[in-house]
Amino acid sequence: MSTEADELVHDVSLPPGPVILSSGNSYDATSFFLAVDQQVVISAVPDFHTALAALFALYFTFNISYLPRLECSMEFIQRCFLNINHVGHYKGKKKRSNIGGATAKVLSLVKQLKNFDAKKWDCSL
Repeated sequence: MSTEADELVHDVSLPPGPVILSSGNSYDATSFFLAVDQQVVISAVPDFHTALAALFALYFTFNISYLPRLECSMEFIQRCFLNINHVGHYKGKKKRSNIGGATAKVLSLVKQLKNFDAKKWDCSL
């Protein structure tokens, strides 16, 4: 594990479960790390996309539930961007629907996105 990763873990209070850490600011981070329960488990991840893939791999490999405050966001990324939609792959604790095992909030957002017509959207001030 690198010294930079050690410093990141000790400088911030991390939530339980898998998290992505970065060095530098949010817009031009130079390196990424993954930690689980205050311990860096993967260091020197080259880019954010790889870090995100590794984050989901940690959740599924170790059968870790999503944190309640991140549950809807993580489920949305899981279902819409990673295309993991099976009922058995739900990692949250909230009540799921009978339609694909998703939460009602995620199903509603997905439906709204599918029905969104960019041509009718007026972003002028």
